[in-house]
Amino acid sequence: MHAMYDKHRIDRFLSNLFQANEVALARLFDPSNVPDRVVQTILDDRIVTDAQVKPVYNVWLSLEEVGRGKKRLWRMVAEAVPKRAEQIRAAAARVYAFDDAMISTNEAVRQMEAIFVNWSIEQWRELRDLKCLPIRLVPIEDSATERFVFASHDPTRVGLRPMIEDLGIEDYELCYTPEAVMDYLGEQLEAIIKLETSRPAPIGKSTPGKDGQIKAA
Repeated sequence: MHAMYDKHRIDRFLSNLFQANEVALARLFDPSNVPDRVVQTILDDRIVTDAQVKPVYNVWLSLEEVGRGKKRLWRMVAEAVPKRAEQIRAAAARVYAFDDAMISTNEAVRQMEAIFVNWSIEQWRELRDLKCLPIRLVPIEDSATERFVFASHDPTRVGLRPMIEDLGIEDYELCYTPEAVMDYLGEQLEAIIKLETSRPAPIGKSTPGKDGQIKAA
């Protein structure tokens, strides 16, 4: 009887040991096979090192195992290695096929000035705070309309597209540009807001952006 009991205990122990070993093996960090295309890219491009990614990967995996893994691994790496965050966001934009905006800041400021009256100040400031701003209009082939080009330092964010579409913009392109450029454009936008709001409104002219819609000319 005791022998049978001991055998069951040994079998249970070995089974638990095997399961623990399987979990441990699954948690091993393999820098050549990371389950995140952006992280694989920044490792391959030597933007970050294995040593920087491994502890973040372990935390991310632990969160995944308990059903709390709501954040992408590459975003957690960017937070853990802030000095490389811009390069990581740029890599993410490339992986997800966002073009580089190739911004002329003077052109972008002129564009914001030209379309300022079509949006409310609240809408402009929301765009500024999200660091997602219109930088140019480009002609659409075989059409009399134009396409908006928006720039963001983080164009992969899920919330950007719904926000742009809520403004009534149907045809647009979202591109990547460094955060420092977006910060500069945000400062220039605030200067435009101050200038425009200091001017008396022409008689009979409605409040800018009152209907919350903006469309390409």
